[in-house]
Amino acid sequence: MAQSSFVLGDTEPTRANSGAGTDGHAYPSLVVGDGTGSVTVKAGTVLSDRIIRGWVNIEPGATLRNCVVTGADVATFGRALVNVTVPGTWDGTSQAVIDHCTIQPLASTRRQGYAAGVGNRYYRLTRSLVLDCVDGATVAGTDTAAKVEISGSYISDLMHLVPDPWAARPDTHNDCVQLHGAQNQHDVSDVMLVGSSFDARISPAADPLGPSGSTTRSITAVVLTKPTGPHSSLRVDSCWMRGGEQTLNAADSSITATVSVTGTRWERGKADGGNPEDGIPHVAAFVSRAANLTWTDNTWFSGGAAQPIRVS
Repeated sequence: MAQSSFVLGDTEPTRANSGAGTDGHAYPSLVVGDGTGSVTVKAGTVLSDRIIRGWVNIEPGATLRNCVVTGADVATFGRALVNVTVPGTWDGTSQAVIDHCTIQPLASTRRQGYAAGVGNRYYRLTRSLVLDCVDGATVAGTDTAAKVEISGSYISDLMHLVPDPWAARPDTHNDCVQLHGAQNQHDVSDVMLVGSSFDARISPAADPLGPSGSTTRSITAVVLTKPTGPHSSLRVDSCWMRGGEQTLNAADSSITATVSVTGTRWERGKADGGNPEDGIPHVAAFVSRAANLTWTDNTWFSGGAAQPIRVS
């Protein structure tokens, strides 16, 4: 088996070096599922080296490794391709492991709208590739620790839908990673993004289904939505951030989480050939003044220190 030259935090994840069939894994050829439903991975088990025709329900304590997840032949609005389901016997600490997986809906279902590649809590996404979903990965805060880690992974090619099939608005708001707060603001979400590339740039030419399925508007690499409470934390360490109207958006005044961003490289937007519809170029992040922010050693791809803007 070939040795991987990938070094977490030093090697930028790309579509070529991430997902199934990388780092010495053979690309899977065995198919499970008939394209009409789900495949379940129970706690304490490992499902590996498969092409999965359907969506995946995975429990904390289970592992999905070196798999390709295509979703069902007919998509269901609002569903994640890989969804963490918590059984009543959960130990309260374990996470689902999703390792070296390619998570991408079939070309025939992309406009039907998978809400996320992976959701919603208690998972570790490592060395994986997530493409062509409305949101790449979602984290939903609860009253227990919704621990999520995304490391060495690449999330891009977000699927923009017009109109939004879930909300009363003209189009979807797309994010590589979206953190939802619990409604009572007592959520405990512990999210680490390490050595990953979040590429929110979208152009019509990048959409294999034609220009009407994808635009460059209303996207972020990472967003915290309201409310995200004081017991929550987001750590971004040695990542690559591209595109979006605001590449990191934690601007809402109800966001009181701890946000730590270290050693991360940022695209300047228009100045670096990024999203041509960026509302404000040269902005790495908007962060609420109510959030507890640590910002260290973050740089633009084109050189120089990248700085956030604090907003009320």
